[in-house]
Amino acid sequence: MDPMLSSFFITLAYLTTPAVSSSQTQAPAPGVRQFLQARSLQNQRKYDQALVLYRQFETTRGTSPELYLRLAECYRELGDLKNAWERIEKARQLGPRQQEITIQWGLIAYARAQKEKLFLPTARKILKVATQEVPQEIELWGRSAELSESQKDSEEALEAWSNVVALREDFIPAWERILALSQQLNRYESRRQATLYLVTRVGDKRSLAALESLAIEQVKKNYTMHAEESYVLLSQALATEADSWEVLGLIQLQLKKYTQALKSLESALALRPSHRIRFSTAQVQMLLGQNEEAHEFLRTLWDEIKEDRQNPLRDKTKTLLVINLFLMKRYNTLLEFSRTDQSKESLDPILSLHVFMTSVAKEDWPAARMQFSTLLNLPVSELGFNFKELLGTLPNPFASTPSPKLLRAIAQRCQAELHLPYLGEEGALSLLKSPDLSELQPAVSTLTLESMCWNNLGKTQESIEALRKAQALDPTNALVLNNLGYALLDTSNTLPEAAFYLEEAYRLQPEDKHILDSMGWLRFKQSRLAESEQLLRKAQSLNSESYEVHLHLYECLEAQGRDEESLPYLEIALALRRQDEGSLLKRRDDLRRKLNLKKFQQSSTAP
Repeated sequence: MDPMLSSFFITLAYLTTPAVSSSQTQAPAPGVRQFLQARSLQNQRKYDQALVLYRQFETTRGTSPELYLRLAECYRELGDLKNAWERIEKARQLGPRQQEITIQWGLIAYARAQKEKLFLPTARKILKVATQEVPQEIELWGRSAELSESQKDSEEALEAWSNVVALREDFIPAWERILALSQQLNRYESRRQATLYLVTRVGDKRSLAALESLAIEQVKKNYTMHAEESYVLLSQALATEADSWEVLGLIQLQLKKYTQALKSLESALALRPSHRIRFSTAQVQMLLGQNEEAHEFLRTLWDEIKEDRQNPLRDKTKTLLVINLFLMKRYNTLLEFSRTDQSKESLDPILSLHVFMTSVAKEDWPAARMQFSTLLNLPVSELGFNFKELLGTLPNPFASTPSPKLLRAIAQRCQAELHLPYLGEEGALSLLKSPDLSELQPAVSTLTLESMCWNNLGKTQESIEALRKAQALDPTNALVLNNLGYALLDTSNTLPEAAFYLEEAYRLQPEDKHILDSMGWLRFKQSRLAESEQLLRKAQSLNSESYEVHLHLYECLEAQGRDEESLPYLEIALALRRQDEGSLLKRRDDLRRKLNLKKFQQSSTAP
């Protein structure tokens, strides 16, 4: 730190120089000239010579905080810590709030701790006070961090190094210490920030290894948006490695960023055209409506792996190829495929459903009836559809021959659910709201599917209306009660009604993780915070990858004034999110500032 001239010189000149008229030329008083000469020598790093003049000044001119500060600085530079400490203590007594004195007080304490191990605890206390009084002084934070690490206080060291980079972002050694300490303390957010900074600014093998380790952990913990961020950097740094591009594409697929996912998978494909990458590429192409392009991948992939029944991609490729053929209305090809590739060991439910839907689309009613009869014999758990629910509970509902209208309604209902990812919510709703479906009995499963589509489109009232109809059909369905109650929680003037449904759902299934979360959020809305916290903590223990549960816990703890305890839950919620949450990021930053200010105020008022 470069020493600065202080207001001492003005005061000194006033005390030692006789007053002169404004017409006279004022020359510096002898004392001032001597002090300025000493300062000049000090700035030239001629500390011995400066010290001689300062000592003379101390003997002849009295004392002041500035003089003791300069003496302390010179003694420190000359390695005389005993005299440096004696002078800085006097300076501190005379000028306890002068920042330049406080800075030197902390730095001399650090230097003394380096020589005297017994002084180390005292030096840490001094640096803690100094950093709070002069929080903008980066060296104080750095020295505080070093002493904290020397005493194995990783918590304080991490906080101090974090303040260093807040003041000087490009200080790489501080980021390296933050990374090491956050790994040791299992502090995810600081580890992520340090890793990303080091990779973008340094990009050496060590930082890339840290990024790869972080990215793998993010995928395991379902921190999908953060994982995408990490794999973007990895793919750029390791541009010739297919694995990074492939994982990035799969993450973007989860986030429904289909255009970006296709570009990433195409990069992986160019480097290594494996079965797995080709399958994923075809899947994304279908989600983008590029069915012709996807068909080329799927057809050739199927030809290569169809005989290998141990290949985990075999059945997935078969299913996707069948869906692809149906979406392209290649009905004859699909029927031919079903005849040649139907498994001899067991009936393929997905293939059988598509054969049925294809027969309906071709208006081949005898074939459709025969295939439908086959489907009725499959267990609901295997098929995924409860046809009895769709057809009603009349005695022997299958005794008569199903009409074409009924078969078409069943086919459309099946397609709405099976092809939802490819049709989108609006496409699925066009099938579910078709007049053709009037042939079917109202069903909870159909109304729940309709509600989900409306909700994903942001149509809250339509979603609630579908759930009301479902609840009327089955008043004891805990899932429907929970979904309806939760939807009503954020609707105006419906809290009593929401409470009725949620408490009934909780009575029916008190251990369900989703119902526990909903009940915890209900208690929060009712200002019953202790009960809310208990329910939400139980929900979190059962559902550790839920964005909503962590966000609700944060809200609950913050409402109780437990800011420091609430922050980790907010950070986890942000890591688990699947879309940008600018307002939450602002709340996190505001909470961090609030906690930092609180720490500063506590330190300032400490004895």
